[in-house]
Amino acid sequence: MRKLWMILCLAVLVSSAFAQDYKVLDRSEKRRPDWVGRSGDEVIALGAEKATLEEARQACMQALRMEIISSIAINVYSESSVYVRNVNATAGSEFTEEFINNSSTQSAVMPFLTNISAANTLATYWEKRQDKKTHEVSYEYCMLYPFPESVRNEYLNEFLKIDREMVEKTETLYARLSSISSVEDIDRGSVEIKECVSYFFDKRRKAWAEGIAALYRKAPSKISLHGKQIDKGSYRVWMEYDGRKITPSGTPTLRSDCAENLQFSRDGQDYLVTFSTENCLKDEPRSLEVSFRIKAKSVKQKFVIE
Repeated sequence: MRKLWMILCLAVLVSSAFAQDYKVLDRSEKRRPDWVGRSGDEVIALGAEKATLEEARQACMQALRMEIISSIAINVYSESSVYVRNVNATAGSEFTEEFINNSSTQSAVMPFLTNISAANTLATYWEKRQDKKTHEVSYEYCMLYPFPESVRNEYLNEFLKIDREMVEKTETLYARLSSISSVEDIDRGSVEIKECVSYFFDKRRKAWAEGIAALYRKAPSKISLHGKQIDKGSYRVWMEYDGRKITPSGTPTLRSDCAENLQFSRDGQDYLVTFSTENCLKDEPRSLEVSFRIKAKSVKQKFVIE
């Protein structure tokens, strides 16, 4: 019993020593409010100490954002696990950590952060302090912020709605690769998948989206040109993706070793290329080269003119 009493006395002495490390030069209220450092089920109480009062206030607001993000994060993985598991995502603790570390600066991930404002605080308190040893002056800024469960659930549902939409969009873009019907599908998919890559904050889902983006970048390499000569002065040319005819886009470049008056026109999914071989020599090779530029890649094919 005596030993326990001595331990308690020592704890009080240590606490008193720490309490005397600084003296209060000024404060916003005569007494330090009871709510300082006491968060509850419906409120968040926190504080920050910096060299100036404004720096302390800003640090306190940042700490508030991180506190709210953390309270959302512990529910995100369990609530969205069905979507997470579909893409072999990170384990829970790692997923939550990545969520917290990235969402604080990504308004697309946490749009409700714009609703967190100093104007909504229930109470504030500050102290101007001077360190007794170094005589350095600092400010502590404290705030009491309302955060009821209803608001937390609102923020959580808002995030999950956006997250599910982005996962479903990524899945749709991946599925679309097997049913591309036009060059525009490739162009549009290449742009849309970038939004998904930018959105995902966890490295595995980001890698998943980046893999799909790579497939869209490689898509032009699966495009080929095919043609059939209609008569001595025209060729029907069409474009295929992975063996399927697709709707082309852009203007073809036409070249020939001897044919002249090269022209083209659209005919449904095909191009009708016309030319004249009147000035070609009898034994001279006759060919028609058709080429397109698709996302910085040249797709071309040389056809024999008979």
